[in-house]
Amino acid sequence: MKKKRTALAGLLAVLVLFLAVNLIAGLTLRHARIDMTAEGIYSLSDGTREILAAIDEPIRLELYEYLDEIEEDRPDLVAHARRIREFLEELVLAADGGLELVVRKPEPYSEAEDEARAAGVAAVPLGDRLFSLGLVARNSVDEQEVIPFFRPGPDRDAFLEYDLAKIIHSLSQPEKPKIGLLSSLQLDARIDPTNPRAGMTPAWQILSQLRSLYEVEIIDKEAGELPADLDVLVLVHPKELSEEMLRAIDQFALAGGRILAFLDPSCQEERQQQANPYGPPPTPGPSDLGPLLAAWGVDWDPEQVVADRDRALQVPVPSQHGYQYVDHVGYLGLTADDMVEGDPVSGMLKTVRMAMPGELKAAEGATTTFEPLITSSANAMLLPASRFAYLSDPGTLLSSFLGDGQRHVLAARITGPLVTAYPPAEGEEPAEGVLTESSEDARIILVADADLLADYLWVQEEKIGPISLGLRVTADNGNLVLNAVELLGGSPALAKIRGRRSYERPFVVVERLKREADDRYRAREEQLEQQIRDAEARINELQRQKTDDASALILSPEQQAELEKLEKEMLAARKELRQVRHELNKDIESLGTRLMLANTAGVPLLVAVLAFLWHFRRSRRQRAA
Repeated sequence: MKKKRTALAGLLAVLVLFLAVNLIAGLTLRHARIDMTAEGIYSLSDGTREILAAIDEPIRLELYEYLDEIEEDRPDLVAHARRIREFLEELVLAADGGLELVVRKPEPYSEAEDEARAAGVAAVPLGDRLFSLGLVARNSVDEQEVIPFFRPGPDRDAFLEYDLAKIIHSLSQPEKPKIGLLSSLQLDARIDPTNPRAGMTPAWQILSQLRSLYEVEIIDKEAGELPADLDVLVLVHPKELSEEMLRAIDQFALAGGRILAFLDPSCQEERQQQANPYGPPPTPGPSDLGPLLAAWGVDWDPEQVVADRDRALQVPVPSQHGYQYVDHVGYLGLTADDMVEGDPVSGMLKTVRMAMPGELKAAEGATTTFEPLITSSANAMLLPASRFAYLSDPGTLLSSFLGDGQRHVLAARITGPLVTAYPPAEGEEPAEGVLTESSEDARIILVADADLLADYLWVQEEKIGPISLGLRVTADNGNLVLNAVELLGGSPALAKIRGRRSYERPFVVVERLKREADDRYRAREEQLEQQIRDAEARINELQRQKTDDASALILSPEQQAELEKLEKEMLAARKELRQVRHELNKDIESLGTRLMLANTAGVPLLVAVLAFLWHFRRSRRQRAA
């Protein structure tokens, strides 16, 4: 009896201790957490801590949170709001007085609601109810930044730290670096000449993001000089530049000016912007920097495109049954394996999408240093840019594709001493103030694709009516650009935050199975089409052998037999094609079953084995004692 009371008292003590520990932990360890994600996306990065440490004057964060009408139906949104609030509190603690957080409740018809709407915080409808979850940040001079709505979802959770750090950085930075943008493309808002009634086409998101962080000046490509006091010069598909402008860019580079250039051998955006339904097809040309690339120690063939079988993205192609998705070896979805590890520009990016990129090489005898940043896979090859000009079926590129085993450089950094691309004539002295050699090492980043800046390759804006709910990012293209500009133009703190996030975790084995099945399917489909063409040719030949006009309308026994043979061959081939697709799905389902078993049975089995080993070892020790 005494033993039972002792055991009961012990259980009661354990229960009391458990409740006490939970109560104390809830009060004292409210902000403590363990981040188990591979990229550490729920921990403050070094870049965020650098930005918080640089705050000179307090910044006020006003969180507008109203979920009363939906909290019973949407507990996921309540949990999402709690995560936002706790992360803001963590930022306030880490800022050590640099941030002030105020949580406001914009109830219907309240003053807080009026202030939220005036500042740009969205009222999001859910059925016949409204809720709010947005942020307004203000600095001491009443400049403000707004997040209209913290959209829930794992794809946005990974951006939470960057979104908030960018706002804090923007409000705390006293003077923004000056960026000069020179482009043959229209990146800014414009009226579409093919459809003027549609109104203004919005500016590209990359330009909007640059403007939120920097002072951006658009440079007319017809101008003969660059603006003064540029921190970074950004060139986007430069072409048809005057010699005066090329000389100005040359002198800018020699004086230590920092340059980010996007070249393109086959710019699809230029083709799109030149499209005219009432005129001839557009004939865009490659980027052209005259003699500058050679002077910078770079070899670039504007007539060649890098095609990559392993990184091909699927695009919709019209077919007899609607649309089918086909691998396009010119549209590339580059992965972390293609980024140079450890580089602050590209080393921690996960996905970069390009469209018909070119290849960059180090020129022989160059005085500069050529450092690759992004490459293709080894299963790539060079194709003439003309092959992509009016390509209606990208599947035709697959049948003749033969990788050359090389990783072609798609982006690179150029450093080291430069010499001018425009040396004075022999026996002449350079004009006063004109440099012939660099005064400091070059700082140039080249990317062999301009289309990667276009929205469709990396970002989509989500809206409720006219209200923007933010961006859904599908690739790291924007991060690549902003990382490069930040590294060239100033503090790389934001790059340390941006580069560590992941948006997609591709199923590598599944993608490989799909590629192999697609190759088999396309090869058999081409055989079938050839059989149909051969049969049609035989039938037409039999038809030409007829001399009587009346008999020409009646199928001969030979033609009838040929048609029956063709029909049987087509049925067999289609059955074979269905079998290829069926085997692919079967392989994927089998892989999924094995993974499910490994997850559901593997971990318990491992725990059981460890428990058995612990018990066995303990038993041996007891027997030995």
